[in-house]
Amino acid sequence: MINGELFAEEMKIDALLAELRSVYLQLEMKQGKTIRELCRQDPSTEIIWPVLKKQFLFSNCDCEYGFSVLDGFCKEFSKAMVKDIPTNSTDILASDGYPKLMRTLELSEAELENLRINDPLCINTYKSTRGWTDGKKALDDRAYIRFNI
Repeated sequence: MINGELFAEEMKIDALLAELRSVYLQLEMKQGKTIRELCRQDPSTEIIWPVLKKQFLFSNCDCEYGFSVLDGFCKEFSKAMVKDIPTNSTDILASDGYPKLMRTLELSEAELENLRINDPLCINTYKSTRGWTDGKKALDDRAYIRFNI
């Protein structure tokens, strides 16, 4: 985020798997499972796991499902987002552990808590490859840094 303007790119592979997961869990609910039951044990993991464990093969790959990862092994930067940062700007770098990035860490954490309460499976307002299921305390690792240039 630069001066309040959000710059984010969703990975196509994650969007595809999140949609598949959403459909599968909604079908489970149509067959009588409750959100609470599905949060205790998420059966969709078995469906998407074979792809999740191999999706790293698309990292730093210039292909349809490729995505950029700054991991020390990157030789291909065509998928990396590069932005000019103006002087006197307020800038935020955050990981995808914050599905809705806000202007402060406190507001970002509040949005995360709101999501946990209102869409704990992450199949409606924010479709994800995981939710607050199987005892998870978080959706993903979180990093948030705010600084001024």
